[in-house]
Amino acid sequence: MRKYAWPILLTTLTILALLLVYADLRSPLRPLITFAFLLLCPGMAFVRLLRIDHVITEFTIAVACSLAVGQLVSMMVLYLGVWSIQANILLLSLVCFAGVGFQLVQLSVMPRPAVDEEING
Repeated sequence: MRKYAWPILLTTLTILALLLVYADLRSPLRPLITFAFLLLCPGMAFVRLLRIDHVITEFTIAVACSLAVGQLVSMMVLYLGVWSIQANILLLSLVCFAGVGFQLVQLSVMPRPAVDEEING
């Protein structure tokens, strides 16, 4: 179950962000959830595929990738002339769902080796 923790967390944050933005809920948690989604989810959905074992490095790369993907999506929506927060969140959510799908495929096809297997060869 632990190996599915990140896909579950990313999916939960993505669905919560979609619900809060599309339902236009005025909750005090909305800024926190959407900020966490924008800062972490798009990048972490794909950085987890790299199987980086160092937590700080993984988070740093995930935040950088999230900011880059968010910027690219915002530019794309702006240039297409359909600028809206809902369009941005929807496209970023699709990116996250794709990354989580790739993670689930990777976990089912190539599970991470146990620590004992790595040490003992």
